[in-house]
Amino acid sequence: MPPSPPGPEPAQGFVVPTSGRTTLSAEHRAKLRSSALTDQHIDALGWSTLHTGRLLIPYIRPDGSPETCHDGKPFSRERLSQAEIDADPKGGKYRSPKGEGCRLFHSPLAIRHRRYQDRLQDRFTALRITEGEAKTVAANLYDPHRVTIGLGGVSSWRDRYDGQAKDDESKPIADWDDIPLEGRETRLCFDSDIRKPQVAAELRKLSEFLLGRGAHVLIEVLPHGLDGARLGIDESADRVLQIGRGQVLRGLASLGLHVIDAQCLGQGLRQLRAAKRLISVVERLAALQDAQPGHVGTQAHQ
Repeated sequence: MPPSPPGPEPAQGFVVPTSGRTTLSAEHRAKLRSSALTDQHIDALGWSTLHTGRLLIPYIRPDGSPETCHDGKPFSRERLSQAEIDADPKGGKYRSPKGEGCRLFHSPLAIRHRRYQDRLQDRFTALRITEGEAKTVAANLYDPHRVTIGLGGVSSWRDRYDGQAKDDESKPIADWDDIPLEGRETRLCFDSDIRKPQVAAELRKLSEFLLGRGAHVLIEVLPHGLDGARLGIDESADRVLQIGRGQVLRGLASLGLHVIDAQCLGQGLRQLRAAKRLISVVERLAALQDAQPGHVGTQAHQ
C-alpha cells in the first residue's frame, strides 16, 4: 500500500495518539485520506473493514468509554460496501443497529486529546455540528479551538421514541441534554448541497431547536467544488491541501466559508414556518456559494 501523500501536521498543540493498527481495505483507507486524514490519523481511529466489505465505525462517549446499545453491546455504524451502494443507490450508505436510535458522534482523536470532555461542557468553548463521522474527525484536527460533534445524517439530531403516536414528529435525542447551549456559539456546517429540500428543512429545524436552547447559532456555508461537486468540510480541507495552500489552521479559514448569523436572516429562523419562506432563505445561503469568500452577519471567521 503506498504511503499517504504529504500533508500538514494537525494544528499546533494537537497530539495524534497512537493505538493498535486495525485492518482497513485499500478502498476505505483511500476514502479516509480524501477526508484530509493522514495514515497516522487513520490508524489511530480504530475503524476497520469487516469481512462483508463494510466499514465499521465505533461510537464512543465524551469520556472515552464505548457507546452502548440497550443490551450493553457496543454501538457502531457501518458504511455499506460499494457493491451494496451500487446495487441500491437510493437505499442509503450507512446502517445503524436496529431499534437503537441515533447518537451524537465524538471524534476518538479529539477525545484522547486533553480536556475534550471539559471543553464540550464549557459553554464558552465554541461548538460546531457537522454531518458525518470523518468530517467530525477532520474538523476537530484542523480547528481545535472549537469542539466539533457529528451527526450520522442531517436528520440524526432527532429521533422517534417509544410511545409516540405514528404522526408525531421526531424529538431531539437525549444526548443534547448533556451539552450546555445557553449563550454558546454554535456553528452548523452541513455539506454544500443546502439547496436540497431535505437538507434545507433539517437546517431550519436544527437551527430553531438550538435557538430555543439559547445558543448563538451561526451557519457555515461551504462552497461547491470547482467542478460543481458537493463538498463536506473534510473534502474541502483536502482540496485546499492538494493545491498546496499549506496548513489548514486558524479555524479552517482557508476554505472560503461564509458565516451567516441565524438571527440576521430577515425575521429569523424561528419564524420560518412556511415552505416558500424557507426556500427563499436557503436560496440566499446557496447564492453565497458562488460569491467571493466572505462573512455575512458576523465578524470575520477566526
